[in-house]
Amino acid sequence: GNLVSVQPEEVCCGVQTSIYIIMRCKLDSLVKTEVEFTLPNSPVVRVLGTLENEYTISVPAPDFPSGWVSLTVFAGGLAVCTSKLRYCTNMEQISNLLNTTTNPIEFMCQAFKIVPYSMEALDKVLTESLKKNIPASGLHVFGIGQLEEDDISTNQRDEELPTLLHFSARYGLKNLTALLLTCPGALQAYSVANKQGDFPNNIAEKYGYKDLRQFID
Repeated sequence: GNLVSVQPEEVCCGVQTSIYIIMRCKLDSLVKTEVEFTLPNSPVVRVLGTLENEYTISVPAPDFPSGWVSLTVFAGGLAVCTSKLRYCTNMEQISNLLNTTTNPIEFMCQAFKIVPYSMEALDKVLTESLKKNIPASGLHVFGIGQLEEDDISTNQRDEELPTLLHFSARYGLKNLTALLLTCPGALQAYSVANKQGDFPNNIAEKYGYKDLRQFID
């Protein structure tokens, strides 16, 4: 096809990002170049492209929720190539990173310079960090800004750890969980199921943290 690559391949939801589309065929600077973005159940967005050189187009990434977005490049109104781009939440990016490590707790301890490695020390560091950075409105704590404040109906997400509460339950972080449960928006986060249909309390039990399960309940 006409496409060489799309960079970056992954966009963080809600973060302003420039996307670079590298083509095999030369692009004409006199012809209007546009990029159309399509995500199921979302309005189609068409953005005017900027020619960086005769083979490369740049466009600002539109704001989309998490999922695979199709993009189509149009030159002079004709479709010249298509590709896909993944939109991820912050929690998904962290979850994906931890899934690639052999020992996620050890990895997080290294990141926070906790020696010797200790889940209790990690829990304390994360809890203190959240206390210092807690925003006035609660839902942003959980990484679910797209949920309505008054919507406490069950939501299922196509993610392993859709919110910080799910993350905390997955890794048995009791102090962090306790603090999260006091934040505005805790009820909404608790009512979100992950891609397996598990809620934070189920996740805690699934990974062997039965005390935490009882505490969440």
